[in-house]
Amino acid sequence: MMPRTILVAAAAVALAVAAPAGLASATPPEGSTNRTELAILPVGPSSVVLQRLQLQPGASSGWHVHNGPEYSVISSGSVAVQFAGKCEFTDYGFGQIVFIPSNAPHRVVNRSSRIAEAFVSYTVPEDAPVRGDAPSPCP
Repeated sequence: MMPRTILVAAAAVALAVAAPAGLASATPPEGSTNRTELAILPVGPSSVVLQRLQLQPGASSGWHVHNGPEYSVISSGSVAVQFAGKCEFTDYGFGQIVFIPSNAPHRVVNRSSRIAEAFVSYTVPEDAPVRGDAPSPCP
């Protein structure tokens, strides 16, 4: 288990570097995905949720939204992110930061032959779910 000071530092770094829903038909994840919750940090009326996400080759998060902004740092491998409306994939690799706006339908896919891993922070209203399902808007 990581000491609390490391988790708080990781949250601060993620937020400093990147500073600047209703339910629908589910599009379930595909393949093997693993989310590990590292910490939930109360910040005023919100919570910062830190997770480690691993996607096996060919795995997808399924279409979904978050009740607040998401900042991710790719720590190994690569992922492709697809947003509703645009439907084109944008690739991200090791060391790159991904920003997902609040309530933006999207999915994350590992199109490579290696395991992809990211450390993810979500800032959501206190006691709100981190993730909500979204319908597939792209063919």
